[in-house]
Amino acid sequence: MKPVLYLPYPTVRFVGVSKLRFLNGGIIFFVFFQFTSFTGWSIVELFYYRFRLIANTKLCSDWVLEWAKVIRAARVILMILTTSTTVFMTLCLQGLFDQPMYKKRLEIIDRFPELMCSSAIVLPKTSDSGIKPIHLFNSSVLIYIIVGVFLVSSMGFVSLWALREIVLHARTSMKTISMHRAFLISLFCQIGVHGFMLGFPMIVYIVSVCFHVDENDVGYVAIVIASLHGAMSTLSMILFNRPLCEVAKSKLLGVFRSNNVFIHDISFISTLRSS
Repeated sequence: MKPVLYLPYPTVRFVGVSKLRFLNGGIIFFVFFQFTSFTGWSIVELFYYRFRLIANTKLCSDWVLEWAKVIRAARVILMILTTSTTVFMTLCLQGLFDQPMYKKRLEIIDRFPELMCSSAIVLPKTSDSGIKPIHLFNSSVLIYIIVGVFLVSSMGFVSLWALREIVLHARTSMKTISMHRAFLISLFCQIGVHGFMLGFPMIVYIVSVCFHVDENDVGYVAIVIASLHGAMSTLSMILFNRPLCEVAKSKLLGVFRSNNVFIHDISFISTLRSS
């Protein structure tokens, strides 16, 4: 991997302004970041909704209420980080015009002249150009991920321990408790899938823009993993959520049931009826 980020291939063309094609790639990258951010927020809100249902009951201990204050504060911080990250990313637009100057200073530009392509974005060194919006963007994304992981993990574990206390000290319906627990476990599994299938490409991105590692195959694997994370997350949600799993199993059995199989346009149903 070269120390470079290739912008997505532009799907929207500015007719007659071929010199600004890379701006289209920047717009697509911006939209991709927003989709990823919204995915993270959807997971946070799912946990927060379930956490509030458990924490707002009169059966929880004082330590759960204290954690609720911490979680609310962390959620506000995450909102601020989301806004700042979006602002820093829009400010990176100015840095796109300075990319040729940064690329000429690279020691490997003679070996990899393709880096001069307008769709290739390199990270400028702070020692040469100072702190740029791209550095602020990367730092904000890192803090955003740390706060998000803390928020989700704390809400999940506190909710599980609160459910344990409710079971031990209260006469609550076990069906309700098991429903909460199953939903939390399903969310944890989805987070594990998202964390691996988006975290690994994120690590590859950080390494690729900071160092020179000649491992293009790893980059291709990262792209495939990032592309499949949505499908794998949905599959984990179905497998670890019992009602959804039962519905999926019944649908599959209905599709592959023997009396619904057709061979040469002759149905087994009609065959059975005639016999």
